[in-house]
Amino acid sequence: MDFVESKFVKEVSEITDNMYHQGWDERNGGNISYLIDEQFVREYFPKDVFLRDLELGFTADEVLRNKYFLVTGTGKYFKNVIKDPENNLGLVKIDSDGHTAHLLWGYRDGGRMTSEFPAHLMSHAVRFKANP
Repeated sequence: MDFVESKFVKEVSEITDNMYHQGWDERNGGNISYLIDEQFVREYFPKDVFLRDLELGFTADEVLRNKYFLVTGTGKYFKNVIKDPENNLGLVKIDSDGHTAHLLWGYRDGGRMTSEFPAHLMSHAVRFKANP
């Protein structure tokens, strides 16, 4: 099965579509990052083969290193995710150095993670420390 058909992409696509239709977070606001357990990533990507590396511009907390995230792209709109998830979302793995995100899937047009991703990572780190 292709990753675009995964429950993760479908769920994020449905969430962003619902938020768009509710009038929330469109235009210059709103992004999603979804922590995905490695065992589920391995169902679609048995080995880490990266399309390219993306600098975070931030040092991710140690608890998030080597973790996988499905993230909306910068300059992307919620209304477009359901129509073209592979262009509007990306699956990234945070490198062990905490400075780089390796792209496994998505951002087909050369895009990158939302500029809000460092703030998302800070929130994920706090939550992960409270409940891994």
